Formats: sequence, structure tokens, C-alpha cells
Amino acid sequence: MLREASLEGTGMQRSVVNLIGSARALFSIVALLFLLPASAVANPTLSVSQPGVTVETGRLTSVLLSVDAMPAKAYLYVDGDPGIAWSLRPAAPSQWVLRVGPKATLTADATLTIQLLDAGNKPIAVTQVKVTPKALPAPDSVAALTLMLDGGGLVEGLKSRAYLVVTNKSEHAIALRRVDPVASDGIVVTIDAASPLIMPRETVVQPMTIEVERGRVPRTGTHQLAVRATLTTDLTPAEARLARGSIGAPRWEARVVASKEVELTVPGLSELQGILQIPTLLLLPGLLAMIAFTALLDLAKPRPVGENPLSRLTIALSPGVWVIMIMVSAVIDAAYALLAGRDILFGFGLRDLATLWFASLIVGGLVGWRAYCVEIARQRAAAAPRFANGITPSVFLQQMAREGEPIRRRARLLGEQLLFDLGAVDAANQLWACGVIVMRPTATGGSQVLDAVRSAADDAARIVVVVGLVQQGKLTLEWRPFIVGAVRVAEPQIVSTDLFVDVLRDDTILQEGV
Repeated sequence: MLREASLEGTGMQRSVVNLIGSARALFSIVALLFLLPASAVANPTLSVSQPGVTVETGRLTSVLLSVDAMPAKAYLYVDGDPGIAWSLRPAAPSQWVLRVGPKATLTADATLTIQLLDAGNKPIAVTQVKVTPKALPAPDSVAALTLMLDGGGLVEGLKSRAYLVVTNKSEHAIALRRVDPVASDGIVVTIDAASPLIMPRETVVQPMTIEVERGRVPRTGTHQLAVRATLTTDLTPAEARLARGSIGAPRWEARVVASKEVELTVPGLSELQGILQIPTLLLLPGLLAMIAFTALLDLAKPRPVGENPLSRLTIALSPGVWVIMIMVSAVIDAAYALLAGRDILFGFGLRDLATLWFASLIVGGLVGWRAYCVEIARQRAAAAPRFANGITPSVFLQQMAREGEPIRRRARLLGEQLLFDLGAVDAANQLWACGVIVMRPTATGGSQVLDAVRSAADDAARIVVVVGLVQQGKLTLEWRPFIVGAVRVAEPQIVSTDLFVDVLRDDTILQEGV
């Protein structure tokens, strides 16, 4: 009994021990599951609904992201080309909506990378989405542009009408945002108010005005006129309401250039070239300037009795005159082109011709008037007496220096008075004569000033020294008594000698006599 009881106790003990062991094993397994990281429990996977998408500029395309066995505290990180625009928002547990689209800078295929990171910023799963920008249609497949001109040409001084014809070749509405003229030499393009909305298969006409730039004449002949139109499918809300079912095209914008040859003509140009020819036109300004100059200059000259006034307007075309005429014409033409911005070598009209001729006469007249004034002044100076009775010694000496007359001159006698003749005997048998100029040092000058005068190199230098000393108050000049200044004396009253004596003398020499 005891043995059986002990055996039963032992079996029960074993059952309890086995039960405890099983519980311990189960507890260990559970504890192990809680203690192991999520990656040891399961391997999360990150997948996308579309590995590659083709998108349009300005529009976003949706891609679905899914994560299997999403671990706690994990998050998504998106990286890729800066030319890709994207946004991410949750859609359901372990699912997100990724919206992608290309920016204007994206021109080739690019890749967007999506990573699943744990709390320690370590990647758990990675996937990629390839973004391909949708090719935009060529401008000529969407719209056709044509330039038309009234009359087919452009006339200087007149405005002409031109028209830009735009045809929408697509099935969607487009907008004509602006029309800009392309730079053209001397031709101004003014665009009228634009007609922005162009419906599918519709043609609109954009009017404009063309004219020659004021103050300029470009080269006559054929010119290229061009305008640039900006077209787009990006409509404003008001335009979209008008277009109604015609919208829905991919966002597209292009600048299309339309050009046309324009024939520029100048009124009267062919007639003038036929009559005058270019060489005559280029020589005529110089000829007119010379005629105006000669006419005014000749007015200053005495005219013989009975002479025809018109005879002085003739110009003998000698080789020297031809050279002067060509040079004057070249200067006038260059000045006209610089000031007026019109080069007659490339084109001119009646207005240019009249302006050029009038300007040539004005230029020649102004130069001739200056020459006329100079000639009149010269004649008056020649007719005026060289000396005056009351002339001072300083002024007399300066005039002698200007005329290059020497101070040592032929001496004459008028009674006991010493004279010096100043010129030839005139028709009235008279001549100009002067007396002796006496130098006297002042108290501040002293006798050394006379030594300075005597040491001068020549007559001109002596006069400069004397005048300077007079101005400094170191020397005085006086006419010898009885003859003050210059006088007109009858030739028979004076006696000529063969002595040459200085007009300018000092007291010491004066006491010695002649």
C-alpha cells in the first residue's frame, strides 16, 4: 500500500513537473517573440502600383504605395530628381497615395526613390518609380501662322497694315497670349489689341501697323519682317468657360515666329537717281556751299563800275576746286547722316534732298559771312591811318613791334627839330613822321634800368623790356618837345639826311644831339 501510494505520489509529481516545464517553455517562446526585433518577426515589403508613369507638365499622376507587415515607428522617405514634383498622403492602413509630375526643367526620364525607414533612420525596404515626361506636340502641328501685308510693300513716310493669321489645327482651344515684333532694321511694328482665345479648327486675324522708324531710312529694297506669337493651352477660367468641351489638352506653350519679305520703297528715289545720279548728288552739297561762300566773300570786295553782279557767282572748276568740293560734300553728307540718322548712300527722298541742299547753303553762308567780316575788318584796318597825333610812346613802340619796324630809322630835320619818317610820301606829297622818345628812369628804377634796355638783343626785345619797365613804374617815356606823337608833314618842309638814329633814346644820348 505504502509502495503503491509512493508510486502514485511520484507519478503526480512527474505530471506537475512536466506541466511546469511546458509552461516555462511557452513563457520563454512568448518572451522571445516580444524581445526579438520586428525584422526577426517578419520582413516588411514596399511595393508600388506602377513602377513607371508618363506624366504631363503641370499635372500630377497618382501612384499607390503599399507596405506589408508595417513595423511600429517606421516612416516613408521620398527622394529623387529636383525636376519631379510630388506629394504623399495616407489612403488606408499601410497604404499611401504618391502623386508625381514633371516640372518645366525636366526634359528626360528621371527616377523617384521611396524608402521605408525604421526609428533609427535605417532603410528597411526600398522601391522606385520611373517618371517619363510626356512629349509635347510640335508647334506647327498645333497652329499655323502666316503674315499678310496690304499692298505687299512698305513706303517710307506712310503707315501700312499687316495681319498675322493664326489657325488652330488641334482639337483643343488655345490662347494667343501676346505678339512681339522681332527686331528689324528701321521698321517699327505696332500690335493692335490681341484676340486671345482660338477655338479648335478656328482661324483668327491679328492686325498690326508697320512703318519706317521716324528719322531713319533703312536700305531700300527687300527686308525681312518677323513677329513672334506666344501660344498656350493653359486657359484662364473665363476662357475655359467659353471653350467648354474643347479643354483637356496637356499644358503646352510655344513661341512661334512668322516672317515675310517686305519691299521698302522711297518716293521719288528712282526719279532722282535717274535725273541726278548718285555722283552728282554727292558733289552738289559742296558746290552749293562754295557758291554761298564765294557770293558773301565777294560782297566785301570793291566792285568795278559796270560789272554784272551775277558774274561773281560763277566758279571755275579747276582741279583744286574739284578737290575742295568733294571734301566739303563728304563732310556735309557725314554730318547729315550723323545728325539725322539717314545715310543717303543707301536711300534718300525729296525731303532728304531739300534738307541737304538747304543745309549746304546755310553752312556755306555761315563760313562766307565769317570771311566777309574778316575781309571788311582788314580793309578798314588798311584804310585807317597807321598813327594818330595823340599816340602815347608805349602804344607807338608796341605798334612798331607788331609791324616789324626797326627803332633805328632815317633821321630828318624840320628846322632844328629831329624827325624820323614813318613811311613813304603819299599822293598829297605828305608823310608820317615822329620825334624822339626820351627814356627817364624813375626814383624806384635807378640807372640800372637803362642798362637793361641797352643789353636787349634786338629791337623787339628792347621794346618788350621798355614796356615792361614802364608798366612796373621804373621808367617813363616822353616825346621830345615840339613833336608829340606822330604827325603828317609836307615833304618839302623837311630835310633828309643819311643818318640812321634810334627813335628811343635816353637823357645821356639826348644831350649829345644828332
